[in-house]
Amino acid sequence: MFLRLILLSFCLFSPALTSLCAAEAESSNWFYRAWQTEDGLPDNSISDLAQSPDGYLWVATKGGLMRFNGAEFATMPLHRLPGLPSRAVRAMFLDSRGRVWFAMERGPLIRAGVDSVHPFFPADGLPTQRVIGITEDGQGTIWACFSGEVCYIEGDSITTLGEAEGLLRGGSPSLASDSFGNVWLSIGGMLGQLSKEGFSPLYPLGDLRATIAPAGDGGLWITANSKLMRLPVNGDPASVTSLPDDSRANVIYEDPSGTVWIGTSGHGLFRFDGGVLKAIPTSHPDIECITEDREGNIWAGTSGGGLNLIKPLSVELIEEPNQAFLTSAQSVSIGSNGRIWAVTERGGLVSGSNGRWRSESGGQVWSGTLASCVAADQNGRVWVGTRDKGILVHHQDKWQVFPLDHKLKHRVVRSLLAASNGDIWAAFDTPFQVHRIRNGQATNFPIDGPIEFIRAMTEGPGGTIWIGSSDGRVLRATDDRLVDETAITEPLPLSVRTLQASPDGSLWIGYAGEGLGHLKDGRYTRLTKADGLYDDYISQIIDDHQGSLWITANRGLFQLDYREVIDRIKGGTNHLRPRTFGRNDGLPSLQPVRNFSPSAARAPDGTLWFSMSRGLLKVQPDQIKSNPIPPPVVLEQVILDDEVVAFYQTRSLDPNAHEESRLDLSKPEPRLRIDPGHDKMEIRYAALSLTSPENIHFLHRLKPFDRNWVQTTSGQSATYPRLPAGRYEFQVLACNNVGVWNEHGATLEITVDPYFWETWWFKIGGGIGTALAAGGLVFLWLRWRHKRQLQQIAEKRALEQERSRIARDIHDDLGASLTHITLLSQSTPTPDTQLTQEVLDQIHATARHLMRSMEEVVWAVNPDHDTFDALANYISNYGQGFLSIAGVRCRLEMPMVLPERPLSAQVRHNLFLAFKEALNNSVKYSEATEVRISLRPDDTHFVLRIADNGRGFDLNSPSDPTRNLPGNGLANMKTRMAEIGGTCTLSSSDEEGTSVEFEVPFRMNP
Repeated sequence: MFLRLILLSFCLFSPALTSLCAAEAESSNWFYRAWQTEDGLPDNSISDLAQSPDGYLWVATKGGLMRFNGAEFATMPLHRLPGLPSRAVRAMFLDSRGRVWFAMERGPLIRAGVDSVHPFFPADGLPTQRVIGITEDGQGTIWACFSGEVCYIEGDSITTLGEAEGLLRGGSPSLASDSFGNVWLSIGGMLGQLSKEGFSPLYPLGDLRATIAPAGDGGLWITANSKLMRLPVNGDPASVTSLPDDSRANVIYEDPSGTVWIGTSGHGLFRFDGGVLKAIPTSHPDIECITEDREGNIWAGTSGGGLNLIKPLSVELIEEPNQAFLTSAQSVSIGSNGRIWAVTERGGLVSGSNGRWRSESGGQVWSGTLASCVAADQNGRVWVGTRDKGILVHHQDKWQVFPLDHKLKHRVVRSLLAASNGDIWAAFDTPFQVHRIRNGQATNFPIDGPIEFIRAMTEGPGGTIWIGSSDGRVLRATDDRLVDETAITEPLPLSVRTLQASPDGSLWIGYAGEGLGHLKDGRYTRLTKADGLYDDYISQIIDDHQGSLWITANRGLFQLDYREVIDRIKGGTNHLRPRTFGRNDGLPSLQPVRNFSPSAARAPDGTLWFSMSRGLLKVQPDQIKSNPIPPPVVLEQVILDDEVVAFYQTRSLDPNAHEESRLDLSKPEPRLRIDPGHDKMEIRYAALSLTSPENIHFLHRLKPFDRNWVQTTSGQSATYPRLPAGRYEFQVLACNNVGVWNEHGATLEITVDPYFWETWWFKIGGGIGTALAAGGLVFLWLRWRHKRQLQQIAEKRALEQERSRIARDIHDDLGASLTHITLLSQSTPTPDTQLTQEVLDQIHATARHLMRSMEEVVWAVNPDHDTFDALANYISNYGQGFLSIAGVRCRLEMPMVLPERPLSAQVRHNLFLAFKEALNNSVKYSEATEVRISLRPDDTHFVLRIADNGRGFDLNSPSDPTRNLPGNGLANMKTRMAEIGGTCTLSSSDEEGTSVEFEVPFRMNP
């Protein structure tokens, strides 16, 4: 035995057998998505991970235990468990019965079942050291490894093993169970098996910090002395690869495909597959735990970098910060040999193949030349539009300038299209023209009417050429002319950013802020965000010929199912379900380029390329992982008037949860009964798909309250107002990121109890007992109310008649007299006149002032002016007249259509006087040259704003003696606004002048 151990040690650590392969240093095809404290974690140090059978991901941290549903973290109530010295969780394990075991930082071990919680303490026989690991043997016995002892738990009984049972001392132990249910322990430099009788050492490892994990074929994976080793079922450990020098593995995990994942301290995460060891990027080099969810995603917990989701790259932004020519792109095309050609926003030309890129804009032909767009034809030529040298052609490794008319040589080439028949279509700027190059000859295609930047071209089935412009023109090219198809698309032209033709004859039009247009066989439809579109600002579109449209927009990249889009265009009721790509796919914020064509291309191998302001976006549709698993749907909470009345209680860690009166939503067919009189009910739900939570789509409805399904992606809750008494059924369905639906979803039956007077017995008994009395009382009350209504109508009519009479009398009598005074005061004085000209002028001014005041009073009193429209007209006329006399320019900003809303005389009177005060202060004190008067109505209120460009003042300083606005003027305006239920807001600065805003409700509160 001793000789065998010596020979085995020599084989394990001999330099000649150290490795079958080395870790690759080149860049990884993997990425990570990190969740940290700003995303809801209490601490960025993750000690362990596990996914429970219901689909939640459990996350153990130094700051507590969290439950993750893919969208948000929920804190588990460890504080409700008595006797816990800390909230830090050291280790976690999911056993074969679906129970989750938690090892706390200082001793206690907790078992969380579906509907029970059981803590184990040292008083129960648990060792007092810190827990290192937990596992389960083939008989369902739980084993826990401590720093100096091992114990196993059967039921609620604990048995401890120590030195007396052969347990070694020293180093950092590691515990694991193989697929046969055998329990293995690495401790004191030895690897052996554990049984209830004790520890049996079998293999020397020579490393006090060795780590072990089960292998899929029944053996073990071992890391020791910076090596990864394999222990087969019948054999000895053998080294398979080397890890970085002085690296120590914290965790090993073999996924169902046989790939081995290794988390280390200080050297990050490694992936061993097919004899190749690769470094995988993570947010922190210290990896504490690794697990895989039911959808095949790898999760890694770091010591300082939070929770990482590890995924292969299917969407990648190609950018080279150290090479300026690859930091941006504005045009891209694919050569006949598969080579990628791209024009940068700085005017350079680059090409790439197999991940290697080089600059192409060198040589004498390129001297002082800036490229604008590029198009590769099927004959091996590459055509490059420039800003100052016309068109360059690359063929057989040579560049030459294409001979163009001298008028075209120095104009910007904005778009190029290499047609399938060998033609080259080119669009030029200033003047905007389209030329076709055929057999070396350029032919101009005249355009009827004005047109602006031609920034989109595409070729449809049968060689049809489509052209789009920034001013909304859509043109179709024939053999000798351009046909304007704009009128077929939109009544008013919409700015076109991009065009894409599909094999079925569809023309897709990407608009700037107006969504996605579709034209086929003379029929046109436009889809927007109201139809489920992710963004209305569309810059690039590619049909991948595999059943999807790929679109880049202001908000980034998204994918649409072609059949869903066509169904919606044909009148289908289902909204679009775009799949977005962002942080969960390893992408930064994306901004597509849109002013040159072509700006996107599809390679023969199916790879899609998009021009971005930060480089080239590479999309490999065939590399996107399928996800056939329907997402589990759970109801998490029901909140009634801010009080939780039902919640998901499975493994809630609350020892009193099942003794409370609140409903357990995790039970089958839950039924909730609520009292009448509630104001609001909120139902929170989740779909436990962790692959791409942002692409989960929900349908929910409350029958019979909701007539149709309500679709949502932005929220995971449904809110309802006070519900009448009756029975309801809430249903929620969900689909995952690739559109696989959980057709069963989750259901909650809700019964709203009636008030006692709504019960059947009260209705029958009360009806019989009080029918006659109630009928008589109702008749008398209705009669009284009718008489009262007639009286109120008569009083209102009399009041309006009296107001009209007063307005007529004032206008006819007082108005005539004032007019007479005005005319007399304007007559030329005679020598015999005793009054001086100065007195006559004062009479004239006073009379004019009285006439204006009289007009204002008449306007305010007259009921014919009790409308919002009358107020707007009067304010506009008064403001223009007043400011014109003062020599101040007046700018009015009024809506084209005014709502038909009534306004009382009190509202009009007070608002007008406040408006006069504001105008007077602006003219008198601000030294302004311009005053803006704006009126903005809303559904419930309107805002009148007066703003000047004059001298402002400090609102916090004592009143300026030259301005009285901060004093009585402002107080008066605020008082008048308060009387009609409105507000007055004043702002002023030396740079922007002074503005006053009056916000007034259409209806005054009584």
